[in-house]
Amino acid sequence: MKQLLGGLAIAALLSACGATTENAQKTSVSTAETPAVSVAKPEVSSKKAEVTGKVAALPEKPTELDEKAEAEPDVEIPAVSVLKGKSVQDILQLFGPPTLRRKDSPAEVWQYLTSSCALHLVFYPDLDDKNLKVSYYAMNDREAPEETAEERCFRSQLRRVGFDKLKTLS
Repeated sequence: MKQLLGGLAIAALLSACGATTENAQKTSVSTAETPAVSVAKPEVSSKKAEVTGKVAALPEKPTELDEKAEAEPDVEIPAVSVLKGKSVQDILQLFGPPTLRRKDSPAEVWQYLTSSCALHLVFYPDLDDKNLKVSYYAMNDREAPEETAEERCFRSQLRRVGFDKLKTLS
């Protein structure tokens, strides 16, 4: 629900920034005492997630995020909680560089995407050695603003990097 509200807020913000010179001339309001004020109304088509006019549309999911199409080996997937306590180096060795990396001192949030879900890892400095370690994780479905099944999402993340990386988790 938070993601939906966030998406609506972004859409409203983008639509406020979407005025063009043509739209501004059509909707200008001016008096002798006040400067012209422009208000733009973006045109929205009936197609899902497609906006016309000068307002940016959400991009399609990148194809490079799709999991490898090879046959999936019959391996037991550990619980995603195995990631807790892992260092930055451990996570880089397993998943590679994140799709998104946000620094909110003292924490860092890393995001890994597949075509079906997003994995968010939150790192905080360890109290003993001050190195960043995974303290929290979250997963969400990329189609609906809801949490996704952990095992399914973790499996898709491992499929993306290759199941042979599972041995780095021990």
